[in-house]
Amino acid sequence: MKPLPYNNATRTKKNTQQAKALKLMAICLMLFTGCSCNKQSPLKAYRYTPPPPPPPPQDTLWNWTKLNWGGVEAEAVIVDPTNGSIVYVASRNAYGGIWKSYDGGGTFTKVWALGAFGGMAIDPNSPQVIYAACAGYGVWRSRDGGSTWFQLTNLYSDYVQPDRFDSSYIYAGSWRSTDYGASWSLMIPFGTYPDAEDLVQSWQNPNVLYAGRRPYGNNKLTLKSTDRGNTWFMVDAGGAGYWRMDIDPWDDKRVYYVAYYYRIEDTLSRTSNGGTTWEKYPVGRDTLGSSWIPVAVDPRRGLRQVIYAGGEGVHRSVDYGKTWKTIGLEGMLVRDIAVDPTAPTNTTILYVAAPCFNPPCDRIYRGSPGK
Repeated sequence: MKPLPYNNATRTKKNTQQAKALKLMAICLMLFTGCSCNKQSPLKAYRYTPPPPPPPPQDTLWNWTKLNWGGVEAEAVIVDPTNGSIVYVASRNAYGGIWKSYDGGGTFTKVWALGAFGGMAIDPNSPQVIYAACAGYGVWRSRDGGSTWFQLTNLYSDYVQPDRFDSSYIYAGSWRSTDYGASWSLMIPFGTYPDAEDLVQSWQNPNVLYAGRRPYGNNKLTLKSTDRGNTWFMVDAGGAGYWRMDIDPWDDKRVYYVAYYYRIEDTLSRTSNGGTTWEKYPVGRDTLGSSWIPVAVDPRRGLRQVIYAGGEGVHRSVDYGKTWKTIGLEGMLVRDIAVDPTAPTNTTILYVAAPCFNPPCDRIYRGSPGK
């Protein structure tokens, strides 16, 4: 019997079969030995970023620690955005001043003696630069973390806000400086007193500003600028007076403030479309009758739906302000709230100023969710 002819087609078919067998063997070796080929897998070109953890449930228990800071009638508290161990506290009192902690509130050192503070702020571009609005004593600045202070202006202001993008811009009351505080011009031309009580700036667009002011009685005005304060238009004109505003770090169309309604109930006002319309949600009953109510949006990634509000006690929302739960300090007047922006996203550290006036007392608290 004649053998079958061994031609090129047969050779090619045999080589193909051998190549497939060798490739199968190589894959098996890679799987069992952990070897990899020189050519990088396309999957390795992508970095996996885990999603942020969900916020703790609304009914989480909170632990509160009263801090011994040494002052009276705490007015404002802020946390260094680059170092959560550094905390500043200011007082609106004749014996007040500014205190600084290097250990997260464990101990405080008095760094300035001037009292009657309206608010403080840290320059987002330089954490060593601190601003203080001293109400009737003007606006002051420290360039060395509070060790030395210089007066920028004697204009009355209840707040001070350095620009997030350009430190030459500073906002205080109804005024603005564009030259690091060397000179000031009237920014909101609706009278000089009462001035604008607070101002927030977009985290994405330097031109977008919102300001709140209480011109007459308990009526408030919410104003907006889209040209960094050159011109303003009203976006909300109803409701009661208020003290503080905040803005969503990731969406400058979402702005919040809490209005006080005559010892009945504090109410969150919220816009999700840049001020075109406003929604109102009850926060909690306020028998203390304070219109100085802080609101703070959690600035950490993935947690912007978590909002804190003061008034009578500390209140927390995990759904952009629609529903609220009191998480501590019931029966106390909460004047200011600061969220530690450096804390891990699976927990929270709050600093709360809760003064009382008769007699003066020194309530500063640090709070965190319990187990």
